[in-house]
Amino acid sequence: MSKLRKKIWSINSLILIVLVIAGAYFRFANTPQRYGFDPDPPRDGVIAKYALETFQIPLSGPPSGIAPFSFGPWYYYQIIAAEALLPVDYAPWVYLGIASLVYILVMYEIGKKLKNNSVGLILAFFAALSPALTGPSAGLSNPNFIPLFAALFIFIALKYMRKETTPWWILAWGGVFGIGVSHHYQMGGLILLPLAALILNREKNISTVLFFAAGVILVSIPSIIFELQNNWHNTNGIWFYITQARHGIYIPNSWRIYIFDFWIPFFSYIQGVPQILGIALGFVFTATHIWAIYKRIINAQYLILMGVLLANIVMLRYVSVQREYYYFLFTVPFVTIFIGYSLHLLTKAPYLRYLPLLIIASLIPFLFQEDMARLGTRQEFIDYKNIAMFLRQKYPKQKFMFYDCKKPLINKVYALNYFLMKEDMLGEDGVKIGFYFHMKEDMLGEDKVKIDFSSEGCMQRKGQKVAGKAKKVPNINAFILNDLSETELTQNGWQKVTPQTMYEDTVTVQR
Repeated sequence: MSKLRKKIWSINSLILIVLVIAGAYFRFANTPQRYGFDPDPPRDGVIAKYALETFQIPLSGPPSGIAPFSFGPWYYYQIIAAEALLPVDYAPWVYLGIASLVYILVMYEIGKKLKNNSVGLILAFFAALSPALTGPSAGLSNPNFIPLFAALFIFIALKYMRKETTPWWILAWGGVFGIGVSHHYQMGGLILLPLAALILNREKNISTVLFFAAGVILVSIPSIIFELQNNWHNTNGIWFYITQARHGIYIPNSWRIYIFDFWIPFFSYIQGVPQILGIALGFVFTATHIWAIYKRIINAQYLILMGVLLANIVMLRYVSVQREYYYFLFTVPFVTIFIGYSLHLLTKAPYLRYLPLLIIASLIPFLFQEDMARLGTRQEFIDYKNIAMFLRQKYPKQKFMFYDCKKPLINKVYALNYFLMKEDMLGEDGVKIGFYFHMKEDMLGEDKVKIDFSSEGCMQRKGQKVAGKAKKVPNINAFILNDLSETELTQNGWQKVTPQTMYEDTVTVQR
């Protein structure tokens, strides 16, 4: 019997290794060319490097896009550590990919805890290949770490419900929850899981609550200090959102729209299949659950997880935020567990033992198609990289300082700060570069223009004193601003964008 178990274990290990390798391919192939470089990723990359170089420890994280509050600093702590410890280019992005790989292993362990190795492999299969994970693994952003922390939170919850934990595990449980919430407040709804687990275990409730709370408080100390230093900025911002700002966000007040226009596409997206196939699988899985509940072959731990998922689905129906996938990433492990456990239940139904293998085999072409589509090169990355190369070649041995006008091109300015900061090519006494968005040209010679400071860009109108002082660099739609004083630049709308200003504008409260 031991030989048989060893053989099965080795087969499981081989399959898991193959899944991790496949997951690694879809997370790291064609990088860095496919890394997203919209405003947040290069900004956060600059902040990580700047904080490391200046030995600064941020007490706050990225700002929210829906109200005047910020998230916690643990996202920045991780990418700062990645910048310090990983001897590779684009270390924060690489770390995100590694974290996404760890997610595969955690989901495998969750499947083992719930049932057995087979369920673990099913969960690992979706964790490795689901577009809901392979896509975000190339986009450096605080919500994209949430699936890993949600999965770790579930794993420790299962250990607790199986009575396999020590006080240190409970402390870690609270710490994982606190760090996850620090990344994005979307994970706050998972507080229902330890509450339900306490009811299931019915023992040592007081000590569990105390150790869990201690874990949350320990990792929240930086955020608490930030609040005390800044007159409860985040608390006030969240209260403002709850009482006022959320009323300015229109969300269709309809269960039909919520389910059919969001959850069904999201459920299909996690499986990587067209919506029509996602609907069909949803019906099959639901019917399977009804049959399994009737037969009483579903364990209590799984029912608690699904109860928490269902409760969060109901609560999110009433939250005034856009129905975007990245706001719901904390549900991905739960939905994956639902899919994997449903396939396991199908093996228990009469005459359907091999149907799960058929379903998984049929999903593979769709998953690979979706994952391959996410390996494409991001044109903005190439464009920004080429601009940085052009500047290095046109102005050899020079340093640069960038300016932005009213933020239409802030992603370009952030990206160039990141590319040139890595090569120590930024400086206050460098070539001053300002990018324009739209311009009415009135040429004053081969390389000079009158600048029109309109709402479309900081371009000076005719007749004003600074006309003709900015030289045009048409190759990159930019101006050389060295002949303009800082006062002239400020008066006409140009804002200096440096690693220091990026750091201060993001992690400090502007008074």
